[in-house]
Amino acid sequence: MTHISRFNAWARAAGLALLMCAVPLAAPAQEPVGRKGDRSVAEQKMDSALIDLTRAAGSGQLRNAASRQALPAYVQDFAERHVAPDQTIFVVIKGKVSDTLTAFIRSRGGTELSAFPQYDTITARVPVSELSAIANRPDVRTVGPREEATTNRLELPPEVLREKLKNLPQPGAATNAGSATWEGVAAHKANAAHSAGRTGTGTMVCVLSDGVNSLAARQATGDLPATVTVLPGQAGSGDEGTAMLEIVHDMAPGASLGYATAFTSVASFATNIVNLQAAGCNIIVDDVTYFNEGAFQDGPIAQAVNQVTAAGALYFSSAANSGNKNDNQSGTFEGDFVASGNPIPSAIQSIYGAASIQLQAFGSNNYTALTAQTRRVSLKWSDPLGGSSNDYDLIVTNAAGTVVLGQSTGNQTGTQDPYELASSGTPYPIGSRIYIVRYSGSARALRLDTHRGRITPADSTAGSTFGHNAAASGISVAAVSLTTATGPGGTFTGGAANPVETYSSDGPRKIFYHPNGTAITPGNLLFATNGGTTLPKVDMAAGDCGTTTTPGFTTFCGTSAAAPTAAAIAALIKGANPGWTNAQIVAAMNASALDIEAAGWDRDSGVGIVMVPASLSSFTIGGNVSGLGAGKSVVLLNNGGDALTRNANGSFTFATPLANGAAYAVTVGTQPVGQTCSVSNGTGTVASANVTNVTVNCTSNTYTIGGSVSGLGAGNSVVLLNNGGDALTRNANGSFTFATPIASGATYSVTVGTQPVGQTCSVSNGAGTVVASNVTNVTVNCTTNTYTIGGSVSGLGAGNSVVLLNNGGDALTRNANGSFTFATPLANGAAYAVTVGTQPVGQTCSVSNGTGTVA
Repeated sequence: MTHISRFNAWARAAGLALLMCAVPLAAPAQEPVGRKGDRSVAEQKMDSALIDLTRAAGSGQLRNAASRQALPAYVQDFAERHVAPDQTIFVVIKGKVSDTLTAFIRSRGGTELSAFPQYDTITARVPVSELSAIANRPDVRTVGPREEATTNRLELPPEVLREKLKNLPQPGAATNAGSATWEGVAAHKANAAHSAGRTGTGTMVCVLSDGVNSLAARQATGDLPATVTVLPGQAGSGDEGTAMLEIVHDMAPGASLGYATAFTSVASFATNIVNLQAAGCNIIVDDVTYFNEGAFQDGPIAQAVNQVTAAGALYFSSAANSGNKNDNQSGTFEGDFVASGNPIPSAIQSIYGAASIQLQAFGSNNYTALTAQTRRVSLKWSDPLGGSSNDYDLIVTNAAGTVVLGQSTGNQTGTQDPYELASSGTPYPIGSRIYIVRYSGSARALRLDTHRGRITPADSTAGSTFGHNAAASGISVAAVSLTTATGPGGTFTGGAANPVETYSSDGPRKIFYHPNGTAITPGNLLFATNGGTTLPKVDMAAGDCGTTTTPGFTTFCGTSAAAPTAAAIAALIKGANPGWTNAQIVAAMNASALDIEAAGWDRDSGVGIVMVPASLSSFTIGGNVSGLGAGKSVVLLNNGGDALTRNANGSFTFATPLANGAAYAVTVGTQPVGQTCSVSNGTGTVASANVTNVTVNCTSNTYTIGGSVSGLGAGNSVVLLNNGGDALTRNANGSFTFATPIASGATYSVTVGTQPVGQTCSVSNGAGTVVASNVTNVTVNCTTNTYTIGGSVSGLGAGNSVVLLNNGGDALTRNANGSFTFATPLANGAAYAVTVGTQPVGQTCSVSNGTGTVA
């Protein structure tokens, strides 16, 4: 729904007499109210439609139907749609907001005043006669009419709707809530997540649209929950918001819901975005497009999206329903200004008098033509918002180029937006010509948008989505008809079976300026030279053309329906994974997507149809590993497979989730070297929750250290040590084992703590590292200690020698006095007897202390 006819409805409700004068669009050419070059300083700040109004009001031509007949048809049309019977008009005033300015506006008859200082905006209803006085103030930058906007619902022709309804999968008797279930629940497999207990609990999804007129009625039928948080005074008017809330509630019935209207003005929409996030909304979705939003720079709404996403919210927006190039439904032209050499029609030149102007070339023509009717045509170019100094205009004529049907010729003198909108209460007919006029300034990148109209195919381009619908920080959602969800259980299957709707807007989105108005590529502001940056929009696609119970939306088509479907899937993921970052949530959505249109990412569907991840309808099995040694690994199995190798202590989760009610059995597939791991809480049945309490405890295996003793004398004992302790006394030869085992990987060192009496024991193979087995090769060899027998010789004559014997042998000849030692030692306890075997010549040697026992 749009706000074009809201004034008429308001007037009827107020009982005001409003005379509507129908003026045929094919009426003869009429002189414009004034030429562009004749404007005052105040008029140069005003939208050209307001200039026409103020001049007409000044001459008394707005007072009655008869006087209006002398005005050009497009001026009459604008007055009928915007001027109240009391000669007031709702306007948007941009400038430095202050108490002084608001007081001045009130002093000039201003009512319904709202101030938005953060956006340099005031909205108010003021007398037409006071517009010039307001615009003339130095603290006012621009004055324009109510900012036109639309929701992105598409009302299909009856015959098309009947065909879609015929193909729409029937959900049967079961409903998630209330009397109907959005078919996207099955198509996107949200029902499987619901069965597993994943419903979006813990999230808050908030909607921005036109209004929630039947909210209470939908709550009474159970189609919406009893609590929906609506920002105070921001319920709006209409029911598209109610239908969107129904979709979210069906898709994510556990999520809390919130709402605020997106209408009245750009500034109020941006304010409500920020206020919803402050109220606790962590997922926000809208389906609204303001026609004056920046295409090449983030305006206030897109900047509000940036603000709330930086604060932690996820933001989804409908891509819009202006068609896509691939389906030959584009009503958009994007390209650089190129002057045409063709003659300028007199109907256009007359608007400018003798001023020299140029027209944009479209192939061999200086215009493009409508191939489908529309009520709005807009023009934007690559100047910064609030700082345009290159002046372009927009003219719509009849098919012959002889009658002006609509025009927008505002001035751009350095403080205005690069924007012109030619709107009409009656659609511009097929064949109407659209002219882009360069009044002054340099060549710029241009964007012509017919807002659901169509233009000559050779002139049309991709890049239909714009503004906050294509914000870099938001998620832009295209539409795929739920009537194509013909897989098992009414599911999407992807590929050629599920194309995007032909009316779904495409990307990409070229941006030339940062949000603060500085150029991304200074000095390069054209398409042909690849200025700025290109955003890969749209982001993803979701289902539309399904069922709600909201009056007027029982069949709800358009990207307006797709966006809340995608937002609700995000709520399901976030609810199941409350610790995840937004990047993780989006990554899961992208990974779930079914590829459609061109292979991989494409400008029509982004990553494809986003689905509820399979992980939401199943549960993970995991737990914790402790005691695992450094550098070791253990292989765990679930139900004999799904092998998981862990190299460190800590939590673990098997890769393959299990369905609710499935059995699990965690075992050790391969033990770590030198350790044994045991499993506790390893078996059970999945019960609507992830299993996280499986415990795997690893302990190091221990091994004994031992060997054999040999050579130990009878009655003797030896004390052995391992690593300086664990003393072991051996009293006999044979094998030995230390009492204390040690872990695999530990070192051992066997030594002799106490030698046996009269013996010395030595250790072989006594040191090393335990490697997953008992050590049995330590050798302890004991040998008996021996001692020498000796003494001293004295009195031996020079040149003489004496032969000494020990135990009658081991003869030792001494040729000189001094010490002596027998060559053969004796064991401890052995007897010795030293005697003289051969006396020296002429001498007799005697032995003292010559006998005894070695001790």
